[in-house]
Amino acid sequence: SKASWPFMVYLDADNNLDPYGVLNIQQMSDGLTPETNVNVIVLMDRLEQPAYLYKVTYNKIEVILSLGEVDMGSPETLKWFVKYILKNYPAEHYILDLWDHGGGYRGVCWDESSGNHLSPHDIETALAEAEQKLKAKIDIVGFDACLMGMIEVCYELKDVANIVIGSEMLIPGYGWPYESLMRYLSMNPNVDPRTLSEEIVEQYVGYYASLKSTYFIQLS
Repeated sequence: SKASWPFMVYLDADNNLDPYGVLNIQQMSDGLTPETNVNVIVLMDRLEQPAYLYKVTYNKIEVILSLGEVDMGSPETLKWFVKYILKNYPAEHYILDLWDHGGGYRGVCWDESSGNHLSPHDIETALAEAEQKLKAKIDIVGFDACLMGMIEVCYELKDVANIVIGSEMLIPGYGWPYESLMRYLSMNPNVDPRTLSEEIVEQYVGYYASLKSTYFIQLS
C-alpha cells in the first residue's frame, strides 16, 4: 500500500559537515513514531567513508544498500536516488531534501572526494528525467543548505517541483530540526504539501529562537 509521504534526504556529508550528518539522521529516527505511515529514505555519503542508502524508522537506521564511494555532486547520482524511491516507495506526495553546503545559484552538494557539485540546472535535469521515467511529480524540494533561497534557483525548478524551500541566509550546521519535523509528519501523515512546507519553516525558525541562537535565521 502507498505511504502518504516518502521523506527523501540526499545527505552529502562528504566534507566538513560529516558530524552534523550523523546527528541529523539520528534525530530523524528519534522523532519517528512506531507506526508512522511515512518512509524516510536517506542516501548518505560521509567523509572518507562509503555511502549507504538507509531506511530510517523508529529507533532504527537500517541499511538498504551499500554503495561504496559515490559522487554526490553528480546529477546521475541524484537521478538514481530519486528514481529508486519513486519506483520502490510509491506515495501520494514526495519531498526531496538536499542537504549540504549551498552557494546560491552556484549550486549545492559539494562532494569533497570528487570535487563536483550540483548546479540548479543539474538538479532540474536529474529530477525531470526521473519524473518522466516514473510518471510521478515531486511536491517539495527543500534545501537544508545555505543561500539557496533565490528566485533564480526556484525558476530552474519550476517544472519539476511545486514548492521550493530555501534560505537567503546561512543555515547553522545543526540544520533543520529533524526530530520535531519527523514527529509532526508521523502524527500528520496526510498533511498537504503547502501545510507541511509552512510547518518546516515555522519549526526551523522556532527551533533556533528557542536556542537563543546568534545566527540571523531565515527560511521561506
